[in-house]
Amino acid sequence: MSEEITSLKNSKWLASRLGLSLTSIERSRTKKSADTPPYIKINSSIRYDELTVEKWLAEKLQANTPKEINSTKDQEVANV
Repeated sequence: MSEEITSLKNSKWLASRLGLSLTSIERSRTKKSADTPPYIKINSSIRYDELTVEKWLAEKLQANTPKEINSTKDQEVANV
């Protein structure tokens, strides 16, 4: 399994991307919450792969979207 790493971003970037405070990001990460995307630890630095974060967001969106809406969106895309 060889996934390409796009670019590594810091926690401040993630906080901005998610519209959360840096403190919220750090707290979620230390609690190992599912509300924080996977990260890479390099020495004492925490980094997030941009592509992995985008995939994580898409999965969270799909999981939180009612099936009827997903089904309707799939039909609309098929009709285009």
